[in-house]
Amino acid sequence: MLTNSDPIIPLTLPTPQLEKAIFDMDGRKIYVTFDSFTIQGAVPMDEDGDFIPDGVDWSTQHRGLLDCSKVFAPHTASLLGTLGNGTSCQWTTAASVQVQLPARYLTPNPGDDIIVRERTVYAHVDGEWSNAASGGVKLEQPDPIEDPVVVVSIPRNIDLCSPMTIDASSSYNHGSRPSWQWKFIRAQCRYFDNGNVLYRDITEYEDGPGFVTIIKGLLAGSSAGSGSLYGSEKVYIGANDLRRGCDYMIEVTMTSKWGDPPRTTSTTLEFYKRQIPAPQAFIQGPQSVPTFRRKVLTLSVQAEKSRCEGLDSTQIA
Repeated sequence: MLTNSDPIIPLTLPTPQLEKAIFDMDGRKIYVTFDSFTIQGAVPMDEDGDFIPDGVDWSTQHRGLLDCSKVFAPHTASLLGTLGNGTSCQWTTAASVQVQLPARYLTPNPGDDIIVRERTVYAHVDGEWSNAASGGVKLEQPDPIEDPVVVVSIPRNIDLCSPMTIDASSSYNHGSRPSWQWKFIRAQCRYFDNGNVLYRDITEYEDGPGFVTIIKGLLAGSSAGSGSLYGSEKVYIGANDLRRGCDYMIEVTMTSKWGDPPRTTSTTLEFYKRQIPAPQAFIQGPQSVPTFRRKVLTLSVQAEKSRCEGLDSTQIA
């Protein structure tokens, strides 16, 4: 059995060419298309030794999830990753391949070369044949590019004895590898005067500047450029890292992988550190949800009891 890959042999069908390779918005899939139908990796056979294909060895056709080295040239396959590391390739039609990438990856990136493997992709229709596809295209960003959306899960009222985690991992439209900046805006502490609730800046208290230094350090530690190329979508704040009785405001900025320059979205977050033990609850998901008057809206709520010792009540007030 011989594979007809000799370019001097005249074949009647045009050689399949890679037409496009483009990311989806989530950055987890790449859609690769050819300009014509192919036999999806199946190998033509020469049964009489005349160097002209006589049939197709359909047992060699690509089926199911594949290691991308079966379809793409070694350099491209190296950029995409291996099946064992969570990357897979699959023919979705006779002219298109879908690449599925793992949750965390460094390559590929827009502008990288996506090159087909030699002697692998052929066209065949009604006894006519093509030479093997060759060459490649540049990997493109999604089109159109949507603005990134920040979705933060955060309790609004923090128990006196409990830590908190600010979690923006449900954000989307960022290309799977956004960068993060977390910024302290202000903290105002509540006090009472003749039964009225008044506010004073945290820095007016003797211990206030120390608490500001703590929160700024925690936010900087989760921001890009502070020991991390991209920063983190989460910020952990210990039980003793916030001054009790104070309302905090911070800002989170997420920079998408997409756009030239990359698109960014910022949002402010507010939370209150209680002065007494108090069970806490917070709604998971976006801060606002568009809906209709007659439509049922379901909210996911997470409740946590106070971690102060000796407090048995788990009632959420």
